[in-house]
Amino acid sequence: MRKMSRYGMLLITVLVIGLMCITVSAQEVNATTYAQDKAGAIEAANEAIRQIYIPIAYEQAFVEDVANARSLVTHAKSKGAVDGDITNLSKLVSAENEVRKFAAIQAARDAIDKIPPTAEITSADRGTISEARRLVDVAMLQHGASAFDICWRYDALIAAEKAAGVEKALGETALPATGAINTAALIGTLLTGAGMMFSIKLSRKNLYK
Repeated sequence: MRKMSRYGMLLITVLVIGLMCITVSAQEVNATTYAQDKAGAIEAANEAIRQIYIPIAYEQAFVEDVANARSLVTHAKSKGAVDGDITNLSKLVSAENEVRKFAAIQAARDAIDKIPPTAEITSADRGTISEARRLVDVAMLQHGASAFDICWRYDALIAAEKAAGVEKALGETALPATGAINTAALIGTLLTGAGMMFSIKLSRKNLYK
């Protein structure tokens, strides 16, 4: 029995070592794939853009795919590629605009959610309501969102404006810096966060070059 146990432990050890070797080999292959020449880098960038699927609503995977594709385009350019080498760069730009639109919509929705129920609104809530209207204007006027994109919250905002006596037509006032800054911050968080995750993966792969 002791001999069988020793053989069992030896077999497990061999299997573990084998799995470690396979893992390291796979990482080396991935690192080699990324640390490629100009032609390979262009091909990788074009393939990443080709695989981007633009959803009808926000999806984290979409944001990550866009950030990854942009990172690969940047890498290809570091290898000497130019815009003309990227066969569908306009699709990537459109996808990045969609990310901005989704972020602006989410910022507007979050701002509306901070407004108390209509029956509880007082003059003290006017600032919150005005900020929500500004962010809605940013989403609709700057990023092309519709009332449908804001969903039922748009009607809630209008009701809140009436209750607080601050009802204004869409776009009646100039878009303030605060709304733009909040939206830009959210967009930056989405794209930068996804880009950083992708960069970390690449850094780990490059350790095995």
